[in-house]
Amino acid sequence: SSADTAIGGPLERLATYRATSQGHNKNANFLTELKKHGNSMDKFKFIYQGSSASFLKTGVGFFTLFATSAPIQKSINNAFGLQPGDKIPLSASALTALSTGFAVALTSSPLDITKTLAQAPRSEHTGNPTSVVINNIKTMGLKAVTTGLPAKILMTVLGWGLVNIVTQQTKKVPEHNTYQYK
Repeated sequence: SSADTAIGGPLERLATYRATSQGHNKNANFLTELKKHGNSMDKFKFIYQGSSASFLKTGVGFFTLFATSAPIQKSINNAFGLQPGDKIPLSASALTALSTGFAVALTSSPLDITKTLAQAPRSEHTGNPTSVVINNIKTMGLKAVTTGLPAKILMTVLGWGLVNIVTQQTKKVPEHNTYQYK
């Protein structure tokens, strides 16, 4: 979460600056805006605007991934009738990744929206990310936690799906209640 926020945060901010920070200003330029912020601390704040929500979003996403991946995989392996030692078919592996990616996108979406709102110019959505999420729900209703959710789910599902298929640690169903360390 820390590395993603420290390294990825500024890159994401740079990549999405026009959409998240300038609205309809088609001439918005991140580096031009950065130069307008005089001292180093103001530049730092500008670059990391929304970083606490980004940090929490990543943390929630990782927690969801680690908390749900084993039960989801076990459930899907059972649904496919797989036994310990059986080769995991690509379809079961993909379904596991898709289900896990869906869970990650669903749980991290409210904080992603909070991060985006915090990056808007003259944003009123500042402060503790949790209180911002709660306030957003009070003022915007369900839209505060579901805006863009289909696209986020698709993006996360595809990302986790590809990662899972490429890097699956085991190609065989593990023994029940055992862990093997190498």
